[in-house]
Amino acid sequence: MRYLAKLAFALGLAAAICTASAQTPEEKLKAALVYNFAKFITWPGGAFALQTYITICVVGKDGEIEEAIAPLARPRRSREGHRAAYDLRWGALQGCEVAYIARSERSRLGGILQSLSGSPVLTVSDVENFAGSGGMIGLVSDGNKVVFEVNLGEIDKAGLKVNAQLLKVAKVVHKGKT
Repeated sequence: MRYLAKLAFALGLAAAICTASAQTPEEKLKAALVYNFAKFITWPGGAFALQTYITICVVGKDGEIEEAIAPLARPRRSREGHRAAYDLRWGALQGCEVAYIARSERSRLGGILQSLSGSPVLTVSDVENFAGSGGMIGLVSDGNKVVFEVNLGEIDKAGLKVNAQLLKVAKVVHKGKT
């Protein structure tokens, strides 16, 4: 029940940010969701053996999302006592816990997802049909709000565990690549 309350608060805050869209762009909401998704994911036991930070990487060029993620990902405590740290790098994806794949990488999406397949890296994007194409969490604009789709097959393959409360508010839950 406590997780549900935390999730409702986090998503309610994100929704409130979105409704103030005249002052706050949609990318800020997406960034808040990316940051909060990490709080509802459990990584395999040894994933944090050598570090105390959850690293969020932005793959590709999307200046708006990069600017929106940067202030949210300053070192803060996460649910598991780890911290979130923002990182922007292309060649070192294996060192990321969360990879946000920008729309600029649409043509290379298959290769990026293949290179991360089975790795404990949560993949998130707003590329059309991302979750249905082998990504883990796809952000979808739905009128004046942002909703998300989850691909449980890919999350399971990576050895990640997603909190059931997050699945209750997902728009679509895929069981694998469609």
